[in-house]
Amino acid sequence: TRSVIELGAADKIVGIDIYSCKYISDKYLGVFPECKELPKVGTYREPNTELILSLKPDVIFTYAFGSSSDIANHIQETTGIPVVGTTWHATLDHMFEGIELVGKVLEKEKDAEELISYANEEIAEVTDVTEEIPDSEKPTVFFISRLQDGTILTHGEYESVNIAGGILVTEGMGYVPQPGGTLVVSVEDFIAWDPDVILVARSGETPRTSVDDILSDPRFQTMKAVKNRKVNYTLSGFTYVCEDHPRVITEIFIMAKIFHPDKFKKLNIEKKGNEIFRRFYGVDGLWTELGKKCGYI
Repeated sequence: TRSVIELGAADKIVGIDIYSCKYISDKYLGVFPECKELPKVGTYREPNTELILSLKPDVIFTYAFGSSSDIANHIQETTGIPVVGTTWHATLDHMFEGIELVGKVLEKEKDAEELISYANEEIAEVTDVTEEIPDSEKPTVFFISRLQDGTILTHGEYESVNIAGGILVTEGMGYVPQPGGTLVVSVEDFIAWDPDVILVARSGETPRTSVDDILSDPRFQTMKAVKNRKVNYTLSGFTYVCEDHPRVITEIFIMAKIFHPDKFKKLNIEKKGNEIFRRFYGVDGLWTELGKKCGYI
């Protein structure tokens, strides 16, 4: 749904899943408010095929990964309408492939190409700096999705950390490429890694684990990131409900400023974020709105 909106084809949507309204229009005022008036066709797990059929779409986009592929096949067999299965992405290349796919189906290849080119130009503003930084000067980084009893939910891949000039201590330890896919590590291992920077996921007004939870936890008081107050929220762009494209790009700038404040001291995150969100969604002030809700501004 995000890609359809980004490519200027929102007016072609005749029915919508309940999640798209919740995570796009409800989160970002002014982005596709029309979704509230559209017929709600269920979820990718429980699609209302009768309603979908009655809307007579030319094509159906749905999530299709693992067992969800069977549901996607069922939708196509039941309705006789072509179904395009999309999946959750864990890297920029995957994200761009998804935008390209939607552009191809909608015959908006040029728009998709221009959007991807814009994203790469923005990312280059960071990589032009971080690629020149030797690994010895890059901070080690640990990403916390949330604390859960005696364990920590994290990820074994987080490309944004590397792009922004950090070294992910859990790199290559494993990853489940689907919503909720996580790597579980022990608190003891987390303490032993003793990263320079700790990033805590925050995508809404109330984080599941807060920065204060980490800073005040007696178990973590010997860690240098805690002692140096290098514990920061991050947007969890690649893990936020099938990644939010402008959020992914904005997060790279946020991380770069956290990791290398001296090299990015002139970077105005609010201005940059608003520019990125406007290019993707066509509405002004979205990052300011989201940043205030999530405590970044």
